[in-house]
Amino acid sequence: MSARTHFIILLLLLSVAGLSSAQSLEEMKARAEAAGGTKQIELYADLARKALEVADQEYTSGNVAQGQAHFFDSATYAEKASEEARQSGKRLKQTEISLRKLAEKMQEIKRSLSVEDRSPIEPAIQRVEQARNKLLERMFGKEAR
Repeated sequence: MSARTHFIILLLLLSVAGLSSAQSLEEMKARAEAAGGTKQIELYADLARKALEVADQEYTSGNVAQGQAHFFDSATYAEKASEEARQSGKRLKQTEISLRKLAEKMQEIKRSLSVEDRSPIEPAIQRVEQARNKLLERMFGKEAR
């Protein structure tokens, strides 16, 4: 194959990969709100993860205000996933695992920030931990019995 053919194949692969990751947060939010049942839980958990990725990118780019906004959005979506899972009793374990990974990533991002940018996002991390704890209570605590 010629170099030109390799280049065209590479461009096609990159454009296909770009299309799959180009789904905006707004589109994901609309899909999550329109869905029902276990699909909604999964979509909110994915949305929380994606919003946190965007927050990390914003922080890396120096856009602290947008980073904080997406960071808090991530916590909101995590709470929605947790609430739906607790209400339905479905996907409890998967949602708890997603929230644990999300909280770990939040802590990682927090450690990468300057000292003055860390304290404003602490409430979001606590909200995710509380949502996760509620799931654990639902699975193993009084609610489980």
